[in-house]
Amino acid sequence: MSLTTLVFPILLASQVPPSDGFLVDLDDGMSDAEVTAFARAFGLALRPNSEFSSRNRVYLAGQEAAALVQRLRGDARVEAAEPNWILSIPEPELLDLSDETDVPAPTDGKPKAYPDDPLYKSQWHMPMIHMDEAWARGKGKGAVVAVIDTGISDGKGKLPRVPDLEGTMFVPGYNFVADNAQPDDDHGHGTHVAGTIAQRTHNAFGVAGVAPEASLMPLKVLTKQGWGTAADIAEAIRWAADHKANVINMSLGGGGYSEAMAKAVKYAHDQGVVVVCAAGNTGRGRVEFPAAYPGALAVSAVGPDGEKAWYSSFGKETFIAAPGGDTRVDLNGDGIADGVLQDTIAMGDPMRHGFFPFQGTSMATPHVAGAAALVVARGVTKPDAVAKVLADSAEKRPDKLRFGNGLLSAGAAMKALDGRDEGRLLSVAGVLGLLAWAARRRLGSARARLGLGGLVAAIVVGAGLTPLAGSGLPWAGTLSTPLLTWDGALWGAPSALAMSVALPMVAALFLLGVGRLRGVLIGLAAGAAALLLGDAFRGLSDVAGIPGMGLLDTLWLAVNGVLSLALAWLLSRR
Repeated sequence: MSLTTLVFPILLASQVPPSDGFLVDLDDGMSDAEVTAFARAFGLALRPNSEFSSRNRVYLAGQEAAALVQRLRGDARVEAAEPNWILSIPEPELLDLSDETDVPAPTDGKPKAYPDDPLYKSQWHMPMIHMDEAWARGKGKGAVVAVIDTGISDGKGKLPRVPDLEGTMFVPGYNFVADNAQPDDDHGHGTHVAGTIAQRTHNAFGVAGVAPEASLMPLKVLTKQGWGTAADIAEAIRWAADHKANVINMSLGGGGYSEAMAKAVKYAHDQGVVVVCAAGNTGRGRVEFPAAYPGALAVSAVGPDGEKAWYSSFGKETFIAAPGGDTRVDLNGDGIADGVLQDTIAMGDPMRHGFFPFQGTSMATPHVAGAAALVVARGVTKPDAVAKVLADSAEKRPDKLRFGNGLLSAGAAMKALDGRDEGRLLSVAGVLGLLAWAARRRLGSARARLGLGGLVAAIVVGAGLTPLAGSGLPWAGTLSTPLLTWDGALWGAPSALAMSVALPMVAALFLLGVGRLRGVLIGLAAGAAALLLGDAFRGLSDVAGIPGMGLLDTLWLAVNGVLSLALAWLLSRR
């Protein structure tokens, strides 16, 4: 069978009801006894949606709740009372591949040095977003992306991991459909989406992913038929935020407005999570939920020609466009339909896998989620800051309803962060200039000269070895970032201890007696002051361990920056 044109709708509208009972979301601070009394007062038989409902207070009720909706919504203890909407995989997007499991590798020429995946030549969507430039600057190490979908088989459950995800890092997830800790994919959609985000890359096999060193958090909310409830999705969003996901990918949509889900999206955003959602596949000017909720980044799709895909939804909420594919065409003539190509399980048989081209805003969304993971791994972790980097670096298009801020460019986004690194170099120069000016004004008499060692120390601590960012050398991504952020480059957001006066202070306490190191100690303190004060001014860093987002982070950076500057000055005095 040809892989080029046959679109197979997985879901028929008549097969899936619009809602599954009623959802009642209560105040999280209520006790079990208060919930029981509440249900008795309203005559409701409330049942927990999952084992986490005791914390989230998300309950299901029968249709009898519909008659009480106005009374429920008027109660201050009720955060949401609404139909438990059914959401699904936007269609049309999947091919009927039941009789095929593999696509032959292209034979025209040799693959590039990076990546050496033989099917990369058929991933037209990766060059479209300039992944070669992005990979030279980082691969997402330390970022965690939650995939809220049909699940991903990580090999620890009953179903095997697909071969091209071998070596991809996973963190624990959850199955909200079966209420257990095995989020296996029995459909194929979630695995395909996960592949675009973090498929094993440069392993001489299969295909490539946008952020191959990022970690995946599988959260199963959709059944093997491809549909799920608002209650499960809302709880999965909160679960991802509570378990330290940096990015959430939701390639799903539909149903009506859900207050519970809207609040879950806001909760995740406020906890520092970038929430990326598919705009929908209706082809109409209306962005579907959850992409339309405030705090979500709605992604529309383009085809292999770079124009809006025929199926893509669009509207005023559209944030950005990304490659979604078009399985009706083969513009590059490689014999493979121009969908988005990834390794996933065969439809109807999760024990088999294949490299299949899918199309849809579902496929566009993980390109953006992967790019967000790349940005997070470079130390820009606040959702609004990540969104600004992606928006400012996108290839501009005049039609904002269809393209939002433009077509995603992961390469330009990573290059923009090089500009941030240049700003850090300027901060180092500014702090060193301030120290030199103070010495000339006799505000203290200098005893130690900074010297070459001190200058190098100031640059390494305050800006990193920025020329290495585009070198492709091992550890280049980490070494090109400031020393104080290395724990963030390796494991996530930089910690409060690292982003403080601690390193230069400890170094000074232990090495102050070694006279020849005085210049290096001054450089350490000056570099720390430059990084902390510069990032406080630019508002770029989220400091792990500091509650909330924004003001407290800035205050922490500013106070420790001033302390580091004072330490540098004290070290330079007689």
